[in-house]
Amino acid sequence: MSNNIAGNNGHQEDNRPDDAVLEAILREYVCRGLKADEKLIYLRRDRNFIISKETLARFHRQFDISTPRRRPTSTAVAMLAIGELLAEDGHSRRGPKAVQEILRTRDGVVVSRNVVRDIMETLVPGGSAKRRPPNFTRINSNGDLETMDRSVRGVVIRKLGESL
Repeated sequence: MSNNIAGNNGHQEDNRPDDAVLEAILREYVCRGLKADEKLIYLRRDRNFIISKETLARFHRQFDISTPRRRPTSTAVAMLAIGELLAEDGHSRRGPKAVQEILRTRDGVVVSRNVVRDIMETLVPGGSAKRRPPNFTRINSNGDLETMDRSVRGVVIRKLGESL
């Protein structure tokens, strides 16, 4: 006699959407920039579809869905898309994160922020300096005047009258 009288095998009901629907849902989640944990929460809440991270990764591979880490958009395609976006933004007011989000949501181009930053620096040298606030002077805790020099390498603090 079997110990499993109900006949259940330990798995939940199969609430899996059709492949086409599931692929569309996962692509939308990527365009929204959701992390894996957030995708699992949304799948559980909206679709009553409970899966593990490993199964989610398997679906990403099965449907060939790109993420910034796994098979991102090629650099040439990203460079063209970023170039068009920078042409719209003549004053270089958008930073790499804003450009990355616009590319992901509007154009479906998935690249990491580091790649976006490098391409932006290549296409518009000095564009990042335009987005930084100018140098300023402050009084430190000792009462000395210091100047804050915001350079590309970070913030350099020096007392007035000193040279680097």
